[in-house]
Amino acid sequence: MLQPLEIPYRPWTSISMDFIVGLPESSGFTKIWVIVDRFSKMAHYIPLPTLNKTEDLAKLFLKEVWRLHGLPDDIVSDRDSRFISHFWQSLMSLLNVKLKMSTSFHPQTDGQTERVNQTLEHYLRSYCSYQQDDWVELLPLAEYAYNSAVSESTKVSAFYANYGYEPRTNWPAPKEGVEWNNPASEVMISQWESIWQAMNASLGKARLRMARWYDAHALAPPEIKPGDEVMLDRRNVQTKRPLGKLDQKKMGPFKVLEAIGTRAYKLSLPPQMGIHPVFHVSLLEPYRAPVDPERRVPPPEPEEVEGEQNWVVREVADSRVNKKRRRVEYLVLWEGYENEDATWEPWEHLKKSAEEALRDFHMRYPKKPKDKRIVGV
Repeated sequence: MLQPLEIPYRPWTSISMDFIVGLPESSGFTKIWVIVDRFSKMAHYIPLPTLNKTEDLAKLFLKEVWRLHGLPDDIVSDRDSRFISHFWQSLMSLLNVKLKMSTSFHPQTDGQTERVNQTLEHYLRSYCSYQQDDWVELLPLAEYAYNSAVSESTKVSAFYANYGYEPRTNWPAPKEGVEWNNPASEVMISQWESIWQAMNASLGKARLRMARWYDAHALAPPEIKPGDEVMLDRRNVQTKRPLGKLDQKKMGPFKVLEAIGTRAYKLSLPPQMGIHPVFHVSLLEPYRAPVDPERRVPPPEPEEVEGEQNWVVREVADSRVNKKRRRVEYLVLWEGYENEDATWEPWEHLKKSAEEALRDFHMRYPKKPKDKRIVGV
């Protein structure tokens, strides 16, 4: 079920951010940094070059957000390498800004920014030139068009929600007998407060409506607690097999180490998987152990060969050239272990216990990389 994020109490206390990448070059820029205020829905579109350091993002954050709106209380984002870098996390910690990052492969966490991205891409797609090299010039117009449009959630424009009045697009025609006076500061503050209160109510209704429509097509989450075993949906996990079409649908079982919030869990994964161990509950399924305990065979103990521990090789599945170490390595599936426990091993680790498996592999795949010390194939 959908669990919407908490509603901010005023504009620019909670923001979300994401990147639009892979754009054609325009004035030296190929990316857009999209920053959205979660309360008023106001957005800023910042063009970026292909290569940009995290320090450059920090300077742009000062210029485009902090300078104009003050420091937010928290930032919602995905796990982009720049947002999880030590520099960015340390900087936000010193500024007392809480980072709320999505769990792996769960874009619903930052669904607001994803939706703004779609709106921006649609705008640029409609108005950019045939060569697609003028989108940077369109960004200010796109930002103004988005911020002056009435939001479905708030029922007012983002501009009005922030400043208490609508932006003037055309010069107003003078009216006879009408005298224009600037409102007093007390009246303006009162208007802003009433706007924020009305928006808060509208956002609450939109939050419930969004959850109701989402939940109509979703199931209640399974009951999972630390210590349980779960199966992990493999759809977003890249394995060592050539194609995912015929690969296993689920991986595991894995032990649940702890609950992260109310909708994510940290799993005990093999170190060779090399992925973030926190997953949203939608990717997990409780492990159902076989009724017959004999069907689940525990991994065997390593055999002792010439005084050293050796694991039994089930199959040599692949080979590659490790350019960094300048050697050929073999992907080994171990007897009694799952495919995700496979490891890359050099010839030296296999010459005593897997000579036949190595020959069989090269007989089946003669074009695969082969260690020069293997003879007879």
